[in-house]
Amino acid sequence: MTETASKADYERLRTLSWWVLGAMAAIIVSGATVRLTGSGLGCPDWPNCTEQRIVSELTIHGMIEQINRFISIIIVVPVAMATRLVLTKFKGRQDLRYLLFGMFGVIMAEVVLGAITVWSGLAPQIVMGHMILGMATLVLAAAFQCRAVPRSEAPTLSKNPWVLTVATLVTVTVFAGAVVTGSGPHGGEEDVPRFALDVSSVARVHSVLAWLSLIAAAITSRNRHRAVRSAALTVAAVLTAQGIVGYIQYFTGVPVGLVWLHMVGAVICAVAATRLAFTGQPEVHLTRRAGPLPNDAIST
Repeated sequence: MTETASKADYERLRTLSWWVLGAMAAIIVSGATVRLTGSGLGCPDWPNCTEQRIVSELTIHGMIEQINRFISIIIVVPVAMATRLVLTKFKGRQDLRYLLFGMFGVIMAEVVLGAITVWSGLAPQIVMGHMILGMATLVLAAAFQCRAVPRSEAPTLSKNPWVLTVATLVTVTVFAGAVVTGSGPHGGEEDVPRFALDVSSVARVHSVLAWLSLIAAAITSRNRHRAVRSAALTVAAVLTAQGIVGYIQYFTGVPVGLVWLHMVGAVICAVAATRLAFTGQPEVHLTRRAGPLPNDAIST
């Protein structure tokens, strides 16, 4: 189907795509703040704060948890606005619809898992699953932001094996980081259960994966095509900063401030890796070319 959206429609779509991405990042950072301030059970019930109160009393932990719940509601607003725009002005863009519907689905799953998180008393496997779902919405939002341009300019998923390797390694590294979080301190409340794993051993695995991700990103940054090279360098830079923060926090007793900064870095890293993954040629070019994509080779 031919696109009929105007330049103004695309400008609005781009603006909304940034709001969507920012909202998904905000809910992850907000959730991390709840955990790191020990406010995980600031509201011990769900959807009400307690059996007697819809909102929390004026306590710091209750207010932090209540703000997090409020953010989890308002993040739907930019997604809904973007969905309405796509359904009315971009009827030929199934790719955008699928990404937005996917976000809605994962957000709903995250709401359900958020309730289970409270009811379970912050069981680490549930908290970890809640965080992974948050990262999934962030990746979908980053993909939507990449694709929120005319189809002739919209990058596709790269088929470059090194790009895919980086994306896979970053994904596994983030997952391992969530396991480290579930095994160590800052569980969201005092005396909450943790994974029965040795934190040092899990942290070493996480570190090795991060190093492998950095090496793969450095190799990918040698690509002769500017878009791939730039995106890979960004991933490498973020991973380097993450590594510095990670080692400092590990050897200084995981202070809350550094853990929070490391979590923010994980958000940035996930977005950067997604943008690297979407460095394939636009579909219009794929239909006009024969042979391998120009970004399928690494120049040496």
